[in-house]
Amino acid sequence: MDNFVFGCLFLAFVFLTWIDASSDDLFSPESMQYSIDIDRRINENVNPCDDFYGYSCSNPTPVNSTLIVVRSEATQKILHRLNTGKKPGDGEAVNKYYDLYKQCTTVRTEKNLNQTILDYAHDFDKLFEGVEQIDAAQLAKITAYLLVHHDFSLITSLGKSKPVHKRFSNFRSVLFVNAPKELSQSVYYYFDPNIADTFKNALRTHLAHINSMANDEYLNKTVPDMYNLEVAIAQVVVVPMEIKNMQTLTVTKETLTSLYLKCSKFLTKSILDDRVIIHLDMTIVNAFYEPSSNKIVVPIAMLQLTSPNYIPAAIYGNVGAVIGHEIIHGIDTNFAHFDGDGHINPWMSQAGQASFDSMVQCVVNEYNEYNATDAKNNTFKVNGAQTAGENVADNGGLRAAYNAFLSDPEWNKPFPRTPKLKDTTNEQLFFLAFNRYFCIPPFDASLASHYVHSPYKIRVLGTLRNFEPFRKAFNCPVNSKYAPEKHCDVYAPSDAQSVNSNVAALSLFSVSLIMTVL
Repeated sequence: MDNFVFGCLFLAFVFLTWIDASSDDLFSPESMQYSIDIDRRINENVNPCDDFYGYSCSNPTPVNSTLIVVRSEATQKILHRLNTGKKPGDGEAVNKYYDLYKQCTTVRTEKNLNQTILDYAHDFDKLFEGVEQIDAAQLAKITAYLLVHHDFSLITSLGKSKPVHKRFSNFRSVLFVNAPKELSQSVYYYFDPNIADTFKNALRTHLAHINSMANDEYLNKTVPDMYNLEVAIAQVVVVPMEIKNMQTLTVTKETLTSLYLKCSKFLTKSILDDRVIIHLDMTIVNAFYEPSSNKIVVPIAMLQLTSPNYIPAAIYGNVGAVIGHEIIHGIDTNFAHFDGDGHINPWMSQAGQASFDSMVQCVVNEYNEYNATDAKNNTFKVNGAQTAGENVADNGGLRAAYNAFLSDPEWNKPFPRTPKLKDTTNEQLFFLAFNRYFCIPPFDASLASHYVHSPYKIRVLGTLRNFEPFRKAFNCPVNSKYAPEKHCDVYAPSDAQSVNSNVAALSLFSVSLIMTVL
């Protein structure tokens, strides 16, 4: 009898806690978990009009970070699917993929990998026998040897790309020279003193593995030298990361381009032939825009941020804003001079360019006024010019996502109600979902001068304060922090470029329809 009473009380609690939008609504456990995830971050003691980030991201720790958690979960799910192998009904392409994956995992055993590292290290030693000073010619020879025998480049990577200017349109493809992928992705970390010991420990472990006779005295002397060399290389890599053309950097009197082309000229034919090139990890919770091909790339892990049974407010506010951000990159401060075919070809009219420049300058001035605080309470100023491209994409992408959201026939679809979402509207859920993506621990102030993105809290503040629908959704009084009377209208209807936001919204809505079908 006691169990029966307890069961009744529990059911009563559930009914009081969850408010059904209608008796016909059935929500999956995943959708309920999505609402719970947003609910647990909300701090009702904070006024969303004064600090929306603090209101909807009360504890941005690594354990509480959406991106970190989702990235880990997505990686585990994808690896589990890969390890599970083929399933009935898989198509030919999927079967080939699993065959390839099986071969890779068979070859890349720990024993084989260790032997490969040892072979590479011994080969590398032989290249430097009797060499007291490395000149450009010797460096070119060493680089070419390593590229041929180990498919590894010390300085740059050689590849092919679609021509980015119309004057080269008669060519099917062109050679391009990039910084090494590993270096270009991790260069910022070399400027963070807090990570130096981690790098040194990793170098020490690898060096001890390669040279089993190395004692502590040798390791203590050699590892710092190795680390300092990597720091020196990192300091000549172009920042921001998006700028990967290394032709302006010099080694002695030669450019990196000319140096690399010298040592790689005999490889040109094989490089130009079609071959598989791995561009990114599909478990990355991120998205990218490629100007030369005018395309956006959204890895499958990014879609794990969405609500599972299609709640438009959650989808458009979260992944929709990310996709909108990438679409707007095609017309941001960095890539507005590319045309729809991926060619450098300024297309704006004189009046349109003037209006665009004015809009961008407003954003630059606005973000220059922001101060940010890192996890150690160090305060630093945001660089409006350095972050302008990403800030414009944030503002324009949110507008495009919201326009697409309201264009969806099911924009007002019911969603699971938790106690803190009891009176939440779909418009408000859109913005809560938007901020969910940015609920991430702040980066160190020492890295600010190397980032093209504003700090996460500033990205939310700068974007929402410029967006009138946010003020209306939360009834923010004029001149509250998130609803100032003086603000920037980025791709707003009054702008000459408003058509771009509408086109982006239409594209985004099309993407949403495709996702729904899938």
